Amino acid sequence: MSTIDLFEYSPCDAGDASLILKGRWKGLNDFLQGVWNERPQTEARYKRELEPEHENDEDNGRQRYLKTENGGLKAHRFVGTVCFEDITINIWPRVFRSQSQSPGQDMGTLRGVMTRNMLYWASKAEYLTLHSSNGSGARPPVDIPNFFEAYIWLFANFTRDLLARQPYWQYQPEIEEGEVLRGRLEMNQYLNDCLARGRWHRLVYEHEPFDFDNLLNRIIKRTCKLAQGFCNSPSLKDKLGEILFELDEVEDVSCTVRDCDRVHLNRMHTEYQIVLDNCRMILAQCQADNSGRDMKRFCFLLPMDRLFEEYLRVLAEEYLRELPQTASAPNWSLEEKNGSGRHLASGYDVATRKESNCFSLIHDLLFKRENPPGIVIADAKWKDRRKNLASGNFGASQSDMYQMVAYAHGRGCTEVRLLYPAMGEGSGTTHVATLTTKPGGESTGLPIKVQIHELKIHWIPSGTNTPPVSEQEMIDIVEGDIRNAFKSMLPPLP
Repeated sequence: MSTIDLFEYSPCDAGDASLILKGRWKGLNDFLQGVWNERPQTEARYKRELEPEHENDEDNGRQRYLKTENGGLKAHRFVGTVCFEDITINIWPRVFRSQSQSPGQDMGTLRGVMTRNMLYWASKAEYLTLHSSNGSGARPPVDIPNFFEAYIWLFANFTRDLLARQPYWQYQPEIEEGEVLRGRLEMNQYLNDCLARGRWHRLVYEHEPFDFDNLLNRIIKRTCKLAQGFCNSPSLKDKLGEILFELDEVEDVSCTVRDCDRVHLNRMHTEYQIVLDNCRMILAQCQADNSGRDMKRFCFLLPMDRLFEEYLRVLAEEYLRELPQTASAPNWSLEEKNGSGRHLASGYDVATRKESNCFSLIHDLLFKRENPPGIVIADAKWKDRRKNLASGNFGASQSDMYQMVAYAHGRGCTEVRLLYPAMGEGSGTTHVATLTTKPGGESTGLPIKVQIHELKIHWIPSGTNTPPVSEQEMIDIVEGDIRNAFKSMLPPLP
């Protein structure tokens, strides 16, 4: 089993990309293309407009996970794990790239740190519905080799504990034939299969026995068997084996995502809804071999730009809940995502003679205050700001600046914010610069202030800490700095 480590938007050496040298790129690309075509495009977190350089690309339907470049592999904006036959490809967030290049850096230790950061962000932003990183559940060990296996560890740990304290029994609808009527008589089937053939004494009936061998437990068993064939960690295999032992009486059948949609749970089984949601996620991303025994292909990737945005949104909501609110002077509030209903322009179609609004304003974060009135717009940009420092624009790209000025113009506000991730270990959350622009050059109008902020969302243990700082303490420090950044972004009440 070979492993390839990539960082977002960074290529690996051709020597590391053994799958290309072995001529397996076409098979991997076809697999990723199938996953890309089946991705849930109805959810906002997975949707993304094409980047400007691809707007006129005829092949804009191709997968955006991996591509070949100079004989090697290059990743896009998705992070996670791809398993293809005997090759595992780990795609890590770009904020850790400088640590991987440090002399003497142990990649195994860094993988564990990056994995725990990613799990925390995904749990905080509710991308993963597991009781994992927010203090309500156990965290995976640091020796878990990649993001997917750490996620499976959380899934197995949560599912095993739930099965032990609350086994799931369900009334399972079944149609059987017998001499004694149980449940409801299936009249049409009885007439065709029994009465018409002289077997009048045999009844066909539908009943619902209270059974442990039900659809949900079959889905859990199938999911665990697939995951067990993929994972390399012996402790994780044992944990999944414990679940399979608990479900020994359950029939082993092939299950798909559509089977997950057939399960309906009542309010008493909210925790099993978490298990079902994660089974759906795993089954949607894997492909087994023809025998169905082991998982051979798996793609577990998350869009890092959306994850960054959702993570900041959760922290902003937590900060606003801490602000004092009174009936006479309510403080700042955060509007719902895409809830502005505003458009930048209105258009007139000459052919149809119809007017319509166009270019809708979709803000990442829109802070609003009623008394005194105020609006602050913030946009999260998952970009390496340092690449644009040579342009003299404080690292902000032309398109980002144009977008924020358009937001300010469309909403009639003067306070907008650009939020970038801080890169590397030494950098931290900071207010970089404030840019001031006046609409229409020297024409009338209030100046628009664009603040550029770098927010550090990742934590890295340091061997120089005395006494040692716990993981939760490092998280509290990072999120405390981000809340202070939100405090500086929003003007206080007069």
